[in-house]
Amino acid sequence: MKQLLTYLALISLLLLQMACSNSGKNRKPVFSDQEMKNLQEPLVRVNQNLTEQDEIRMRKYAERMGWDMLQTKSGLRYMILEAGQGDSIQDKSPVELKYHISVLNHGPVYSSDSLGNKNFYVNHSDIEEGLNEAVQLMTYGTKARLLVPPHLGFGLRGDDWLIPARAILIYEIEILP
Repeated sequence: MKQLLTYLALISLLLLQMACSNSGKNRKPVFSDQEMKNLQEPLVRVNQNLTEQDEIRMRKYAERMGWDMLQTKSGLRYMILEAGQGDSIQDKSPVELKYHISVLNHGPVYSSDSLGNKNFYVNHSDIEEGLNEAVQLMTYGTKARLLVPPHLGFGLRGDDWLIPARAILIYEIEILP
């Protein structure tokens, strides 16, 4: 894992150097097309490896907790705690939800109890992709638990406050009618 992160950091630095040194109009690219392809392939492998490790961690955590979760093609895991009786949620639907967010193995970070409910329009707001995906699988009034992998949450950076880089998130949500 350490080796993968070191490799990823080195490639990122090379790409950053390329971006900074190629800002002039008449400059030649730092890397040829073949060199870029050679850099891209290891990055894809590193990303696939990290995604596989995230999947294993989420699966094992859900098993330890006794959670019987469904999984989408994107890697989102979810379970309905209480089915809603409202309409299904579609693209552009307004959503208001109560929530509790925890980082896997690190505890709670955010809650509507202290920050207020989350309001957004599905796929048309600056909201985590995993949350957009999850609510479209549900109806208004649903209570659910989500395991959101980093690529559907806050990614490589985290949120620069309480959610660290590459965090797997646990959401407890209630979609208000």
